[in-house]
Amino acid sequence: METLKFKKAKKPAVKNSLLLFFSFMLATTVSGQIIVGTYSTSLPSADVGYTTKFTNGRFYEISYQHLGMKEVSRGYYWTMRDTLFQWYEKTTQPINFIIEKKEKQVDAIGNPIYCTHISIKMIGEKVPVNILLLSKDKKVIKGLVPDSVGHAEIILANHSGVDRILCSSFSDECQFDVADFIGYSSIINVKFSTNSTRPGQYSGLRKLLIKEINKSSMKLLDIDNSTMLMYKLVK
Repeated sequence: METLKFKKAKKPAVKNSLLLFFSFMLATTVSGQIIVGTYSTSLPSADVGYTTKFTNGRFYEISYQHLGMKEVSRGYYWTMRDTLFQWYEKTTQPINFIIEKKEKQVDAIGNPIYCTHISIKMIGEKVPVNILLLSKDKKVIKGLVPDSVGHAEIILANHSGVDRILCSSFSDECQFDVADFIGYSSIINVKFSTNSTRPGQYSGLRKLLIKEINKSSMKLLDIDNSTMLMYKLVK
């Protein structure tokens, strides 16, 4: 008599988003803390802080920074026992530069020239801009300011030690790896916005230990950097 052998059915793969959803449902089920409403907190600098709205498992956060800048983030939140978890959604930063020209440099007989020539042109609305030439360990080798028409010329010899070029204004920034331009003559058009609001820079999981909580405030400890935050319920 032939013996029938049954194979175990393979479990379907679970997508990360589905796993996150069930983790969220489990966490809120066993949670001993309920956080709902809009809270604000300020850091040692008076003009820096957060306003965060918690509602229906979602949070919306505005980070107030120096010089009137704001970063807006959003994501999911849940609590488990004495910990608040915030999952920040990744936001796409707008592309603020275009490579107009990139030509290989050669000498009179066609041999490659390994020095690097980069012309940076600020286009669009005029905003104050700083240009920093950075080493691999992010130390500043040289700083530049565009001229009156928004142009800056950068010529780098071979082994200059410059690893990255950072262009920044009050509300925006962009950076280029020098390795992508070695031996080329390039023109890069950079356009910065004067808008004081930009997408948040943070993504992924943030864990906050709930030290105290009542009807009007809560005291949280950021587990990653040991920063204590005092949140007040505003509505």
